[in-house]
Amino acid sequence: MVTEYIILALLSFVAGGLTLFTGFGLSTILLPVFMIFLPATIAVPSTAIVHFLNNFYKLSIYFKKIDIKVLLRFGVPALLAAVGGALLLNKLSSDERSLEILLGILIISIAFLEMLPFVKKLTIDLKWAPVGGVISGFFGGLSGHQGLFRSAFLLKSGLNKTSFIATGVGIAVLVDITRLSVYGSTLFTTSIISTQNFWLPVIISTASALFGVSLATDLVKKMTIDLIRNMVYVFIFVTGVLLILGKI
Repeated sequence: MVTEYIILALLSFVAGGLTLFTGFGLSTILLPVFMIFLPATIAVPSTAIVHFLNNFYKLSIYFKKIDIKVLLRFGVPALLAAVGGALLLNKLSSDERSLEILLGILIISIAFLEMLPFVKKLTIDLKWAPVGGVISGFFGGLSGHQGLFRSAFLLKSGLNKTSFIATGVGIAVLVDITRLSVYGSTLFTTSIISTQNFWLPVIISTASALFGVSLATDLVKKMTIDLIRNMVYVFIFVTGVLLILGKI
């Protein structure tokens, strides 16, 4: 168990730093990690807590650089769609095995898409921002995988680098608040949250991810990002396959 916590801390640290500068999806890495510790119905909300705190910290840094017009145009549809995604997760929570298979497929699919260079460079006209908000928000509510879809639309928004980061973080916080509110009807009535097995991974991951953000400016330049990505993607694919096969 100690080894697993060390892995959790390291991956959270790396994810926290890389998400700020490379668009690396925090949920893409942390969800399969949390599913080692917790059932699928609890792993998603647990990841959401870390994701929210990480983004809230970044929001406190970049808040003044948010483009309100883009935030509203994309963020409002995302917020509404996040409710639908979170409600679907709650509905699926009664069938743990089906949920594991679905999350396994999502984890593998999103990781595969994030590996493709042309997908990462994909831009979609801003007139489709509300549609992008719905897609991003729905998957954000269902599994937390919202960053890839959000970036594809925001890249066409004409924002400078700082405003791009700030607006993306602002949208992510809106989605996180929404899905956590819906998850609460399941999460906070579950006895597992009163145990160490719930809170310890959350605390370790949150602290490590925030530490990664704090040191990202200095450390990311010294890292071989492609190597780190490849190592993490192997872990994600293996975890996704194990989930589908029912081996986690």
